[in-house]
Formats: sequence, C-alpha cells, structure tokens
Amino acid sequence: MTDQDPAPFLSHVVRVSDVPRAGLRVTIEADEASRARIASAYDLVALPKLTATFTLAGNARRLKLKGQVRAEVRQTCVVSLEAFDSQIDERFELTFSEDVPEEGAAMQNEDDGFSRREDPEPIVNDRIDLGVLAAEYLALALDPWPRKPGVSFAWTEDAGEPSPFAALKRLRNGESGGDS
Repeated sequence: MTDQDPAPFLSHVVRVSDVPRAGLRVTIEADEASRARIASAYDLVALPKLTATFTLAGNARRLKLKGQVRAEVRQTCVVSLEAFDSQIDERFELTFSEDVPEEGAAMQNEDDGFSRREDPEPIVNDRIDLGVLAAEYLALALDPWPRKPGVSFAWTEDAGEPSPFAALKRLRNGESGGDS
C-alpha cells in the first residue's frame, strides 16, 4: 500500500519474515467500526459479524495462504426490497511471492485463445494485510442481486394498463387495439 492509498476497511498486517517454519494461524474478528465501514462500502444494511481465519506456511520469499471468511450479512432483497439475513462462508487459497512476473506476463497465447495463468500475489515490503484480504473475499462472496429466500419475481399486468408486449401480440394476430 502506498501513502496515497485510502485506509483499508479492515487491516491486520503480518510480517512475512515473522512467519515461523511451522506456520502461523491468525484469526481476525472485525470490530463494530470496521464492520460499519465495510457495510457502507458494500451497500449492506448491516454486517453483524465478520471473522476470518488464515493459515500461512512457507518462507520469507514464498508463502502459501489458506483463508476462510465467515460473516452474517443483512442485505436488501432486489425483488421485495425487504432486509434479510444470510450467512457467508468463503474459503480460498493464495500464494504470495517476492518474485512476481511483470504485468501482462500472466496471459499466455494458446491455440484455442487466451488463458489466465494463476500467478502469485506480491509480497510488498515483507508485509501481507490479512484484513484487506478478508474484506476483498467477503465482497467476492456477496450476491450482487440478493433475493430473500422464498421470494420470486412474477410479472402481473394492471387491469387498466396492459403491457406493450400484449398490444404487439394483438397487432400481430390482427386484433384491434380498442383505442384507435
């Protein structure tokens, strides 16, 4: 992170050189202020709980990370506009390295087009911010079109205002529109 980057919603920095050979397990529980910032940024009604667990293993040059983000989120249903609660349980694995290929080297041209090769994430200044990873993976796990369980979208026509599609169907079938 540079001096000009905004402050993260949640921060928990680990120095890679401090990770013991046997590995390191870290658990982060977001405080109320962090949860409020994340809820606001991700357009959530509320974020009552956010916990992330990480296991790190490797050395100062290359590190394997396994993570799990668990959260209780309150979102607004896109159909009913009612708030509802749901659970997030997202697992992920990443590799971090001091030696990261240059930008653009991640794409390889193959006979059938382009494919993405998974490259390691960079270790910058001997640090990895696990809080930022927790917030990012929470964002990836959120449904962009949240729907309250049991709610479905059903189109109904008002008796006084038929849909334009119904009018087109009548025209196609040779029926009169009534108001012409």
